[in-house]
Amino acid sequence: MLTPIFYVTANRKAGLRSELAFWEKWIRTKGSEWPEDFKRRLDPHSAAAGYHLQVLERIGADTIHILDVGAGPLTTIGKRYQEKTLIIKACDPLADEYKKILDRYSIKAPVVTEKCDGERLGEKYQSNYFDWVNAQNCVDHSSDPVKVIREMIQITKVGGFISLCHEVNEAKLEAYRGLHQWNFYESDGNFMVSGKYGYQLNLTDEFKKDLVLTMWIDQDNWIYVIGEKGEIQ
Repeated sequence: MLTPIFYVTANRKAGLRSELAFWEKWIRTKGSEWPEDFKRRLDPHSAAAGYHLQVLERIGADTIHILDVGAGPLTTIGKRYQEKTLIIKACDPLADEYKKILDRYSIKAPVVTEKCDGERLGEKYQSNYFDWVNAQNCVDHSSDPVKVIREMIQITKVGGFISLCHEVNEAKLEAYRGLHQWNFYESDGNFMVSGKYGYQLNLTDEFKKDLVLTMWIDQDNWIYVIGEKGEIQ
């Protein structure tokens, strides 16, 4: 739906170079400005935290299958939650490049990020499989955020959850540079996406047959959305 708009407006090569440069520095400096985040991502015994707990508390299974979409080189998802077994996968379009950087600095990821575009999740992963599919600070960098969310829904089992966490209106804040082409925000209680040239879509309406949404914005102006997948229509 949105991919043609993205490729007209985005400087994808510059955006990908910038993304790799950020993560190379982050890995080389062991977290740059966020050393505790670096340590936690590398810890194979780290506990789930933040909004992740709100999702996990709603899943009744003892073994929970999770996919972190656009995870970067090291997923943010904690590896431990109560006495339950978390089976975590992670994917990112730049996975091969991230592996090279991690190898360069002799860092072993507790969860190895696999190569996959968010728009093609259904080609790599089984439909109706995961208990929880997460995406943090990445879907608004994709070529087609609506398709990414639809793919996330496809690979989530009925009764499972998707979650999204993104800065409000990041594309506007970044002046639509590089990969920053989409804005997520709230309007009249609805989850919305918009683009540079007037494109706007009500995602609450778009996915109302698939998801029951919970949404909030924190004090740092990040929007969080948790969607429970209903029966297949």
